[in-house]
Amino acid sequence: MDTKSLTVAEVAAKLNISPRTVRQWIADGKLAAKRHGKSWQIDAESVTTRLPENGSASKRHELANECRLCQQKQSEIDHLRAELAEKNRQIESHVQQIDHLTQVVAMSQKNIGALTEQLDDSRQMIEDMRSRSWWKRIFRP
Repeated sequence: MDTKSLTVAEVAAKLNISPRTVRQWIADGKLAAKRHGKSWQIDAESVTTRLPENGSASKRHELANECRLCQQKQSEIDHLRAELAEKNRQIESHVQQIDHLTQVVAMSQKNIGALTEQLDDSRQMIEDMRSRSWWKRIFRP
């Protein structure tokens, strides 16, 4: 249900009239409403601006206040949705950064492994050279 609309029962309760009267006003065109399935959704503005003459001024004032409250709440909802969208964009950016850093770490680990292997080979070669006599080092069989 839209926050700027009311049901037949809500309008009837606010105006202290029967739901049948509200439906009759809808049928007569005195209230703007849209049908959603089997129920009616009545525009809150319509209730305050097109209220039939037998509605009291205090009820009009009360409905006008409720309409303003609905608009404020809708504004808050829109603001929170915008904040949520921004937070979602930030999260997506952080996820991309994490993915990038994960790739960098994987590449670094691969490079470290290759360098470690080269170091081990160099150590082995040095050890082999130390264990050979000088003439074997020169003539390398």
